[in-house]
Amino acid sequence: MIIKSMSKVRRFIFILTIYVVCCFAVYAAQFHTVPIEHEVYRLLETAEIRGLIGHLSNVKPYNVDQVNRYLQELLSCDISDIDRETVTRIQNELMRMYGREGTEGQGFFKNGFYRTNSKNGAFTFQIGIKAVLNEKLGITIPDKEKVLDLRNKGILYVSGDIGNHVSYDMNIGLMVDMLDSRAYFTNDFFLEAEGQYLIGLPKSEGNVSDLPEEKRHAYIGFYSRPEINASFFDSKLTFSLGNYQRDWGHGKNNFQLSGSAQPFVALEMGVNPISWFKFNWLTGSLASFDDIRINGVPLISDDYHEVKYHSNISMQRLEFSFKIFKFALHETVVYRKRFEPMYLLPIGVYWFSQNAAGDLDDLVGGFDFSFLIKNVGEIYAGL
Repeated sequence: MIIKSMSKVRRFIFILTIYVVCCFAVYAAQFHTVPIEHEVYRLLETAEIRGLIGHLSNVKPYNVDQVNRYLQELLSCDISDIDRETVTRIQNELMRMYGREGTEGQGFFKNGFYRTNSKNGAFTFQIGIKAVLNEKLGITIPDKEKVLDLRNKGILYVSGDIGNHVSYDMNIGLMVDMLDSRAYFTNDFFLEAEGQYLIGLPKSEGNVSDLPEEKRHAYIGFYSRPEINASFFDSKLTFSLGNYQRDWGHGKNNFQLSGSAQPFVALEMGVNPISWFKFNWLTGSLASFDDIRINGVPLISDDYHEVKYHSNISMQRLEFSFKIFKFALHETVVYRKRFEPMYLLPIGVYWFSQNAAGDLDDLVGGFDFSFLIKNVGEIYAGL
């Protein structure tokens, strides 16, 4: 009897394994993050204002699966042929970059990458190279002097999917930059190199220290934005560990986490159990850069040396969405590098935790809300 029971158990496990693998092959999705500067976000925001899709979360970036769900919802609406072509083009672009179909026989340099997958389609592997050129031209006021900021990088990456729940992206790049802070608004200037530039050309001290420079240099440094993402229950529960830009809140330079802020490594969790409620949590370490002054003023982390390593961060945000109204509560705490379990608990209240830890850390809490005026726009405010 025991042998027969064990045989049934093995048969059940075998059938379950085959079923799961088949599901992976048929319903495979991609969970790579879509960069916050991608045009799809502006498209979705416009669609939300027009009442074509449901409420968007104000926690970005989204993953590819979430974006595709919104785009499919948009395609099911009565939209113009031009809009439909735009949505289809973006979908095809995302599938080309993050899809599961192999590129065997297409040639590496045609796509800039090579992708293959397992026989059942459950696993994919992609290796590729890409170049990113970013030139920003401006004119100073009142001097009317032309300024130019150049950011150029070549990136080698390996990415793929593990079954129906996990996606990963490992990458490293070489940057050649000529920096001019005057080409940016004060709050928008950023440095992408990992911690420092290694070499300055022509001969310099190696790392940028004062901007703008009287004698311009090209600086060489490394770039890396690795990430691993997991998603369950149709992206209603998501996890992510990675180094990329984030945008939490309304507008571009919002009160909680601005989309123009430096990328940093963090572990995130998102929960969307019902359509009108979303919860997001994050804990990580803010990036820092070697001593640098802009117009003679040090960055805050360099100016206040005694708090330079107060760079751990934990955040949480609760969003409630109703017909034309959104409301959110949020908390953020920045603290000295140390292991602090109270800030690693997603459902805790940081205000209570910060007081219990001795009132040593920097804490901010607030709320924001918005009203949607269909076909007109969105009015929002925060405190």
